[in-house]
Amino acid sequence: MKFYFIYSAGGGAGDWNGVKRAWRDRMPEYMKSRILLKFGDVFLEHASAQRMIRPQRWKKIHNLRDWMSENVGDKFIQSKNCNILLDSGTSKAVNHIAHHNPMMSSRALIDTFRHIFEEEGIVEKYISVICESNVNSAVSFDIPDPFKVRSQNGNARLNIIDRESNDELIKLSAKYSNDIYNGMKNKQGSGYAAAVMTTIINGTWSQEEVELFLSKLDYVPDKIAVGALSSRSVNREVLKKYLNSLRSFDFEKATQLHFLGCGGLEKAAAIKQYGFDGDNISVDCSTFINRSIDGNTKGTTQSGYFDYHTKRLLRITPDTKSQILKVHSEVENPLYTCDEMEDILDMVLMHQSGHSSDETYNARAGLMFHNADVHRFHVEK
Repeated sequence: MKFYFIYSAGGGAGDWNGVKRAWRDRMPEYMKSRILLKFGDVFLEHASAQRMIRPQRWKKIHNLRDWMSENVGDKFIQSKNCNILLDSGTSKAVNHIAHHNPMMSSRALIDTFRHIFEEEGIVEKYISVICESNVNSAVSFDIPDPFKVRSQNGNARLNIIDRESNDELIKLSAKYSNDIYNGMKNKQGSGYAAAVMTTIINGTWSQEEVELFLSKLDYVPDKIAVGALSSRSVNREVLKKYLNSLRSFDFEKATQLHFLGCGGLEKAAAIKQYGFDGDNISVDCSTFINRSIDGNTKGTTQSGYFDYHTKRLLRITPDTKSQILKVHSEVENPLYTCDEMEDILDMVLMHQSGHSSDETYNARAGLMFHNADVHRFHVEK
């Protein structure tokens, strides 16, 4: 099984500026050889903005491989050794609509999504970016049901799309898949479209719903992405059921089967345990990012260090620093030496004591790379 590092997902500008500064010195080649980018993170606005697209980026950015390479100052991103998986990031669009319309019905939300995507030419832009960026795989569009949306009144809104809308969503997802496939085919040929197109299957669909989706496609999918597995409601038993359903379609034999946002180390282990392993299987998750930047400058929350051996998360405080360094000293081939990790911990503690700076954000980026390496190690071993 392969692990993809998500670039630019979650966190604020300070943290991702830290990643940009720390990248060349601290990001190992074996980890940056597989990168997941999200179209939505680059081109779509945060929920607080009134318009969904980012006009300046929309006009100026055409090649995401070049964009990322410039951001991190690393020409390796432009080489054939860097495999890029482009995710559509359509959950950001759903969040944007729901944030501004907290009482909107599922029917109206779906219609609004479809209208905005047509009005802004988002599918056409996506096809253009795929072809210009020379990505290795590109995930088709769906309209996911995010497990949590923050409404304007600050309340968490759960399960915003009702189950009765599933058939319509499935047919619409198939339409978007066909549009993207045919758009790539028209620009680069059928061989290119077949090699790059990565068709998304919602992990909560039943076997009958997957069959309905496949019946609406104009092409035979060669690469598959599975979404909607990160929710806490998807426990090991539920996951096992989903995976058995996927197996009935021989998806484990796809050229690439990627689990989008698989939910962390426990679910990645379950995916392997239930028979989905091998060089054609891959996962990503944002857990390593989120736990690295949990700590705030008030000290009321702390960032965390993942242990290579036990996979445990140890929160970083003045009292746990020595324990973390002891744990780190027992690792055979860590990404960082003990001295390097001590420097990172000291800067993280400084950040959490109200003294944030470029140096503390650089350290949080270094911690992110460590936590990503722990996840990569257990996924790929």
